[in-house]
Amino acid sequence: MRGGVYNYSASQSTGVFHGSAANRITITSAANEWAILDFNTSPAATDGLWIDGNFWEVKNLEIRKSKGKGLGVAGANAIVSGCTVRDCFLSGIWLIGNGHTVTGNSVFNNCRTNEARLAGAGWPAGIDLYRTTLTTVSYNDVYENWGEGVLAQQSSGVSFSNNEVWDNFSVNIYLDGCKDSTVQYNVSTSYWNASFFRDSEPAEGIVMAREQNGATFHHLNNITIKYNVVSNAREGIKYSDYGAGQGLRNSSILNNNVQFCVYNVINIEADNSTTNVQVRNNTWGNQWSGWGMHGPNLSTTFLRSGNKLHTGVTNNSRYGVAQ
Repeated sequence: MRGGVYNYSASQSTGVFHGSAANRITITSAANEWAILDFNTSPAATDGLWIDGNFWEVKNLEIRKSKGKGLGVAGANAIVSGCTVRDCFLSGIWLIGNGHTVTGNSVFNNCRTNEARLAGAGWPAGIDLYRTTLTTVSYNDVYENWGEGVLAQQSSGVSFSNNEVWDNFSVNIYLDGCKDSTVQYNVSTSYWNASFFRDSEPAEGIVMAREQNGATFHHLNNITIKYNVVSNAREGIKYSDYGAGQGLRNSSILNNNVQFCVYNVINIEADNSTTNVQVRNNTWGNQWSGWGMHGPNLSTTFLRSGNKLHTGVTNNSRYGVAQ
């Protein structure tokens, strides 16, 4: 596409077409130009750009002001890279299917349906993975969305890595009903932009939960949270028993640095189904008013070792767990 602003009064859909690994179907700006897809005059509750099929690539575009989702992706093995997606009423980038890659995008000022911050539940996310498998979200800037920053729900084989996520509503990085997934090398923080606070507090950093029952809502199994930097969060890294719950299983929280939390730095909420969770070699400190680590004091379900305050003083015995 040549550079400039393209004003659309309706959703734009590709229909179902398939490329191949060697010959992708690509939508992109012309070299050294910047194409903007503007959906400001589209009807209420309609999405922006929809692609469907295998081996698509959307890159180096700006998508803005959709009355629904900004960019919707279905099918398999799509790549979304180098795009700016902003000012949409629902999710900025929404994906379903298998093997997608979302990398190097800027996603902000989306989820405007919750701009008043009055919703009790059900808000969208800046980047939203819905029932995906083997999807990678990396090197994105996701910020100032009135919903979660980066969300995977009912998904498996998810990788969230090297993203910078800040000042979103409620949770910056969220796994809901996911399994076999990794969250690593991300930065999650708040710059105290109160326009995105929930109940007068900043977003939680990294959260794992299972909000509903059902065949597609996986038990939280084989989750790895490692080498992340989390700061200025309501709570830093958390398993929440909100909704259906049923435990965090066979999972690890390793080598994270968590600072300046309002409440708990690492919080594994009590759940009788939690088993084989390891929390090792994390560092924390400077929390505003909360605790360090919090979780079940059962060594068979929750093992902590090598975690340290920022001063370098090992502090695992605070909750009665021997080092």
